[in-house]
Amino acid sequence: MGTRIRFCAAIGILGLFLLEVPVSAQTPTATQTPTATPTPPPESGYFIRPIPLGVDGGSYDSWAEKRVGNSIYVGCSSGTLGVLVQEPKGTQFVTGCAHVMNLGTDGNAPANSPILQPGDTFGGCSKDKDNEVAKLSVAVPLKTGSNAQNTVDAAMAKVLPGDVSSALYFIGNISSTTATPVQDMTVEKVGAGTGYTTGSISAVNMSATLEGYTSEPIIVNGKIYKSGNPTNFHFVGQTFITTATPPFSGAGDSGALIVTGGSCPQSVGVIIGGDATTSVANPISQVLAKLAQVGRYSSLSIVSGGSCRAAEPQITGNLSQAAEDTQSAEDVRQRHLPDMLKIPHVVNMGIEFRDSKIIFDVQVDKEANVEQVERMVPPKIEAYDVIVEPELHGYLY
Repeated sequence: MGTRIRFCAAIGILGLFLLEVPVSAQTPTATQTPTATPTPPPESGYFIRPIPLGVDGGSYDSWAEKRVGNSIYVGCSSGTLGVLVQEPKGTQFVTGCAHVMNLGTDGNAPANSPILQPGDTFGGCSKDKDNEVAKLSVAVPLKTGSNAQNTVDAAMAKVLPGDVSSALYFIGNISSTTATPVQDMTVEKVGAGTGYTTGSISAVNMSATLEGYTSEPIIVNGKIYKSGNPTNFHFVGQTFITTATPPFSGAGDSGALIVTGGSCPQSVGVIIGGDATTSVANPISQVLAKLAQVGRYSSLSIVSGGSCRAAEPQITGNLSQAAEDTQSAEDVRQRHLPDMLKIPHVVNMGIEFRDSKIIFDVQVDKEANVEQVERMVPPKIEAYDVIVEPELHGYLY
């Protein structure tokens, strides 16, 4: 009998690096109770049912193994369970990223695949069905190819009765309403990778190329025992949150819900990936619309709990003005975007918030000479300054 060695990745299905996790150290022992600002790993481990959201979870079928001599190397993964939603007849689902719930960007998960909490990573690659809280129901296909564009990396799973609450870990109950990301909006999130963090919206309607894996890789100390076939995915219409130290999100946070601050916060977006300084998020409106479309539901709505069920969203005067200013910039962007896309190497023109100003960010592909493109782009478009920058290249979390 060969030795089975378990390695787990806390970065969604991607598995950029795999760490040895002793199974005995992952045995659930108690409920996690938020008492102060959490730091990882309060969000990473077993939670008594009904679980809060913003904690780790993943597919039962997140499993890959490779025999090397007399040893078997095992890879598994998980991400963050995001938000509780329901369709008009009342069926409830928990959301997450497709590249986590649907087993890689190829979408290899079988129908009704169990979704576990804790996910396989924090359960010691144990494939323990006793940890099941939901069954995979809908996953939005991820597209590849030179002209392919994705708007979301999203999936949802039908929850088991009484196993999932609508509250976010540490943050608490949220509103059933959503908020459009705008200039000067402060946001927060709780995720299985980096815990509770705060930040502000730095850009909207941006594009990003993020590297993902088509299946679970097994990489031990830099040696590849099973290739995950890395692939680039192009996303458009994305929201950016940029912070310095600590980062707003990181490995393991894929699927985490971004919300506004204050009591009964509104949902803004869902973390899917990023780079060292910038988090990339799908706008929540796109996530709900795409999941409803693929699942063939007329609509999906966010489930609220406690006193937040009847609470009205709180919109300050500053945010109301910011929303008007951001929409005005978007109107101008839409008028000029077709012309910008005719310039060689330009892939998008997004809206960036910098030094309390709104500017247009002309994004170019990795082959572009930025200085040459700058000579072809006007320094101003109507009242807005224009900059030229390379498109963000990062990783799915």
